[in-house]
Amino acid sequence: KYAEIVFCGFGEPTYRLDALLEICDYVHAHGGKTRMNTNGHGNVINGRDIAPLLVGRMDGINISLNASNAELYKSLCRPLFAEASFDALIAFAKACKNAGLNCWFSVVDCIGAQEIAACRKLADETGVPLRVREMIT
Repeated sequence: KYAEIVFCGFGEPTYRLDALLEICDYVHAHGGKTRMNTNGHGNVINGRDIAPLLVGRMDGINISLNASNAELYKSLCRPLFAEASFDALIAFAKACKNAGLNCWFSVVDCIGAQEIAACRKLADETGVPLRVREMIT
């Protein structure tokens, strides 16, 4: 019925990895596409590199970068995994890229031009594209 199924919203989709993969398989078997909006903590949550499991299942992965460095990320997002969260996010993005997955970072434009530029530099260094989303008010 739908051309694309997007895993997003309240909560991190990779907490229910088995269900996520099962649904992706179902959607693809019926001709659909899948996309995930994630905080990039899936490897930490699941205790292993999950990128290989997403190959052939996830057509697009939006990784919410939100900040250009660990300190700012921690203060803005208050992540569950504290200090390890930002590095885990970057490592997940690299793992997805290296697995050949269609992935990108995103930030919302309300963070300001200077922070967007810093995020763009980080994205370029990581080799993962950056998309700047407009703040919806």
